[in-house]
Amino acid sequence: MVPLDDSEKQILQAKEQLFATRRGEIEARLRIANRQLADAIAADPKWNPQVERASREVERAAGDLQRITLEHVFEMREGLKPEHRPAYDKALLEALRTDSP
Repeated sequence: MVPLDDSEKQILQAKEQLFATRRGEIEARLRIANRQLADAIAADPKWNPQVERASREVERAAGDLQRITLEHVFEMREGLKPEHRPAYDKALLEALRTDSP
């Protein structure tokens, strides 16, 4: 773990706050999409156009969440001093390569 200086901490904190807002918005969309999917299945418990539409919205929201998370990861990296980036990269790659979701 590399100790961050005050400048890095401020930059990363601002980026983290922005990400938290964006993530919250997409998570809300995902919750709504999941409820719509549940409602579609409850109305007609088989694969049908309503289930298809709802499942696509779940996929869209989940994909958006993954995309903004990756964007955030790279934005956070840019907030680090160049000499701190290798440790960040190593931690990122280890996290992505683990078997846990």
